[in-house]
Amino acid sequence: VVNRVLREFKFSFTVARKKAEIFIDQVYISKNNVSEAAVRGHVALSESVPAELMKNLFYAEGNTAGSRFSVEQKSGVWHFVCEGLPRKGTDERLNVVFDAHRAGFGESISASVIIPGTDVFKVLSAKSCEGAEPYVELVMSSPLDPLADLDGFFGFSDGRSCSALADGNVVKISYMPGDEEFTLTVDPGLKDAQGRRLGTVWSAAFREDELQP
Repeated sequence: VVNRVLREFKFSFTVARKKAEIFIDQVYISKNNVSEAAVRGHVALSESVPAELMKNLFYAEGNTAGSRFSVEQKSGVWHFVCEGLPRKGTDERLNVVFDAHRAGFGESISASVIIPGTDVFKVLSAKSCEGAEPYVELVMSSPLDPLADLDGFFGFSDGRSCSALADGNVVKISYMPGDEEFTLTVDPGLKDAQGRRLGTVWSAAFREDELQP
């Protein structure tokens, strides 16, 4: 008879931690209401969240009187818009918060953005996006006249051809592929819908391998 002693083994496993990230895509200002701004962005989640819960997980910190959030899922990604943000004469910082804790993603996360003041016309940001029809998205502090002829106000250092189209304060500058490194220049004569000029030359450098998909 063999007397066997059975050993006790303890097993443990670790569940991957849920991850959430928040991104600001742009600040949008309509020509029809320059006294308000809207912040557009999206969140990247490692796991799905029910739509009914998702629409209640956003809030903003700052000058938010009268603002409201809406959410929409596109191709598996949740996009948000915070509308009705009042604009003052000078720039103000806004903090957009995603209450990740309520959805089981740990601590809440946030992203800050500048709501441009109404006193100055300037460039807020620029990013280049690749694809079959690459373009640079230029975000201004106030809307451009949608009927204005924008030819000649935007140019590239390598001489590539381009065309510009304005939607509120967002300008889409489509271009033909060219050098790996290039610089976009904006003419100081560019005007907003109120007739104010940019006043100074603005430029930004890009690399083809740094373009956003």
